[in-house]
Amino acid sequence: MDKVLTVNFAEPETVMMNLIMDGRGDPYGVSPVTEKDGHTKSRHLVPFVASVQNQAEVLAVFSAGPETWAPLIEPRGNQAPNPLQTTGLSFDASGMPTRLLSHLVLPLSASLWFGEEQIPIPSEPTSILVPDEKLILVEVGETLVAIRTLYAARVDGDRAKLELVVDKTGLEHGATRLTWTHADTEPNGRGTLAIWIRVAEADDRETLREDDNFTSEVTVEDETIDVCVEAANGGMRIVANLEKGDRIQLEGSDPTLEGAVLSVNGKDIGKEIWS
Repeated sequence: MDKVLTVNFAEPETVMMNLIMDGRGDPYGVSPVTEKDGHTKSRHLVPFVASVQNQAEVLAVFSAGPETWAPLIEPRGNQAPNPLQTTGLSFDASGMPTRLLSHLVLPLSASLWFGEEQIPIPSEPTSILVPDEKLILVEVGETLVAIRTLYAARVDGDRAKLELVVDKTGLEHGATRLTWTHADTEPNGRGTLAIWIRVAEADDRETLREDDNFTSEVTVEDETIDVCVEAANGGMRIVANLEKGDRIQLEGSDPTLEGAVLSVNGKDIGKEIWS
């Protein structure tokens, strides 16, 4: 549940691209907590998620606010049941987040472009400010992933900065990350991220970069966000109340995905296996 968006690559032993919201400074999940029964659990937050997928395109909204960590800071005895057990968070992971970040973890071996500029991924720990209005392209083998930041808000309402971060832990695990910072310290409000992602063949790089048909619009009023895009496969839209966790409107999804167990190229192979 902590990995709210994933992209798997065909290359063996390659880090999975995955997005998580983090309140503990553990972007790669290498510092889990251990429960009394010996099981380890991630320290990642469990945000509100609303998404629409149409073939290889995804429009998604992720948001974490006071309702996300309220159960984590509620006083209770050691024997009290964990209200978040079904989400994968352990009793020992309770406590107020010390920051609020969204991480998109990438393979260290990936080729990376910000707009038309190819960015060599550094081999030493560093951070690079990313112009989030530009299309980001991530190429791994024959697979290309296009990423657009549509909306990224700090808890104070300002724009969340986006950075390419190479750190010691990531280098040790063959990973790097794109990180949006919603709060540098203990969050006192809501952090929200809306992104569009498309997966394509590596040969489509120039086509994706020169796609003049892509348009997007985002409006936020109180706790309600309205995100819509027009892209290669048509329009997609998400309207959601972030505080209530209410997905008011989801439009533009591929109808063949409705009720699918495991869909690959429009075919529900999961349902075939289980039937």
